[in-house]
Amino acid sequence: MNSESGEGVELTLALAGDARIARPLSMFDDERFLSVVKVIRDADAAFFNLEALLLDARYGPFYDSGGEPPHGRYVALEPWGADELKWMGYGMCSCAMTHAWDFLYNGILSTIRVLDEKGIVHAGSGRTLSEARFPGYLQTKKGYIALISALGDVPPMTPALDPAGCNLGKPGINPLRTDVIIDSETAKKLQEVFVKVRGKVTKVEAWGHDVFEIGSTRYIIGKKKGHYCYPKARETDLDANMREVRGAAKQADWVLFAYHYHDMYNDAAAEVAHSAIDNGADVFIGHGSGARNLGGIEIYKNKPIFYNIGVFIAQLETLKFQSSGIYENMNIKDGTLGDIPDEYPTWWSCLFVPTLRGKQGPERKLVGLRLYPIDQRPTPTPRGQRGRPLMAKRKLAREIIEGIRKASAQFNTSIEFRDGIGVAKL
Repeated sequence: MNSESGEGVELTLALAGDARIARPLSMFDDERFLSVVKVIRDADAAFFNLEALLLDARYGPFYDSGGEPPHGRYVALEPWGADELKWMGYGMCSCAMTHAWDFLYNGILSTIRVLDEKGIVHAGSGRTLSEARFPGYLQTKKGYIALISALGDVPPMTPALDPAGCNLGKPGINPLRTDVIIDSETAKKLQEVFVKVRGKVTKVEAWGHDVFEIGSTRYIIGKKKGHYCYPKARETDLDANMREVRGAAKQADWVLFAYHYHDMYNDAAAEVAHSAIDNGADVFIGHGSGARNLGGIEIYKNKPIFYNIGVFIAQLETLKFQSSGIYENMNIKDGTLGDIPDEYPTWWSCLFVPTLRGKQGPERKLVGLRLYPIDQRPTPTPRGQRGRPLMAKRKLAREIIEGIRKASAQFNTSIEFRDGIGVAKL
């Protein structure tokens, strides 16, 4: 145990969701924006999810130039975006996300290079699978912080690979995939329908006769009787990630586990979150479920689990570069970027600020949690003015915190609205 995180030391984090920064921020000096920046800078460490790649997208290549990528738009931020996030006070980020393969190897390797040059600690992507799983480490006055980051909804080609034989490996992300456990009768009907529609169900002899794939989803036929269908974290991925958590707990004073996925309250998400805490993580950070829903907060063994921290910077509409295929996919003829539909139906978020205290292990606990509601200026505000995080006021602030309060009630976590922000009653 390093002296920085002894028994009485507290660590305060500022946790933000997806950051898609397409326009400079550091020029603004309005109070509502600078008050958000102050919260970030006042924390001992600040985290965001980099839901984008950092590269000059003019040099591509796109993953599929004949149509849109598996998850909507191609998302590439110009490298100066990292400077803006650093200016705001962010020092660490997750890179395990569904857009990691939008620009093939080039996008992943460029992002790693830019973050390294800017001094932003990152985790979740790498030149090989071992590197993608390896924690990022940030030194602070309050101790050494480890970050492990994984992706739950994994598009084809996205996972990194380790070298094997003469294969040099492949850049990609750290997968923590979800399989579906299904009863035999339902599995049979599902396969019959899929064969009629698409003509093929993937089976591999090494998997055994009780395992098959449809698309990128793996189904495992369960042993128990009755009808059921539920998600479960893939055992090999979960074991590998928890091994990194245990190692990080020996190496660092504080451990964060970030998980990008799109179904907030499935059994697999809770399984991953609880496993991360059980193996030594101090905080579980879920993100990727979109701008509409901010997830609930669970206090598990005195440690916080954030099931979805939302979208923090929402400037996707003003990204400069897209493949021509996206226009065809959206049936836009002779269109421009301005003709692509708006991305988000709602424009709000939250900055989550937990404080932990105590020695590493079971004695450490959450001692404070503040929730700062964020306004991103909804339509009819013009695109060029939307998406910048501002401190929400009055009615909107109360609505945002009320949504988190309702989502957290199922976990018996009590949130109250006080002086314009949310405060957890611990």
